[in-house]
Amino acid sequence: MGTEVNQYHRPLEVVFEDLKLEPLPGTRHLPAPIPVLWPHQIFAMANECARPFMREALDIFQRNLNASFSLLSRLAGAKTFAEILELQASHLKTQWTAFVSQTEEMTNLSIRAARDLLRGLEGCEGSGDCLEP
Repeated sequence: MGTEVNQYHRPLEVVFEDLKLEPLPGTRHLPAPIPVLWPHQIFAMANECARPFMREALDIFQRNLNASFSLLSRLAGAKTFAEILELQASHLKTQWTAFVSQTEEMTNLSIRAARDLLRGLEGCEGSGDCLEP
């Protein structure tokens, strides 16, 4: 294998030569370097921003589980089929309302988590903390 140039491969020197940073037209300096974020730093930031979201998800799970157990205990005490239907209809209405409000809560928390993560990533620009492996 030589250093022949075909339509798919070029010698490595040419590829790196293409990546040279040239001053922008009308300026005398090179563009500022882009900060390097290591994967574990991004993961740590994302994990920190997602904690309120995860806590709320667990809280919602607990509330829904408690509501289901409450329904089961009331169903166990029901005397007639009509009472069972009434309990289930009431539970369904309550859970639907809870579902709508929980969806809004989770949407707001996910937006806040994404916004916090982006702010954290933007805050890394120019700081030495984000450049260390």
